[in-house]
Amino acid sequence: MAKGGPQKPDHGGNFYMMPRRVQHSVAWRHASLRARVALGVLLYHHDGFNNGRIAITIREICNAIGDQNNGANGKAIAELIQLGFIECITDADHQQSKAREYRITFIPTG
Repeated sequence: MAKGGPQKPDHGGNFYMMPRRVQHSVAWRHASLRARVALGVLLYHHDGFNNGRIAITIREICNAIGDQNNGANGKAIAELIQLGFIECITDADHQQSKAREYRITFIPTG
C-alpha cells in the first residue's frame, strides 16, 4: 500500500467518458455520424489534462476513423464547432508544422 495521501485518479488514457446529458442533447441528435465519430477521436486524444490543447490534424482524424476523405472529415470538425461540442483554440501554423488545438466544451478546462 502506498504511503501518503489519497490515490490519484488514473488519467493514463484507459477510457473516456461521454456524459449522458451530451447524448440526450438536441445538438447530439442533429450531429452527423461522422461528426460523432470525430468527437470520439478528440475524446480519445484528451488525456485528462490537455483540454484546450488537444492538437490534432485532419489527417490524424482520417487515420483514426479509417476514412481518407479529408473534406468530409474537415466538415465534421466544423459541424462539431457549430453545434458547440468543441471550439478551436489556436489555428494551424503550416510554417512551424503546428496543428490546430481544440477544446472539448463539456469537459472542464484547467
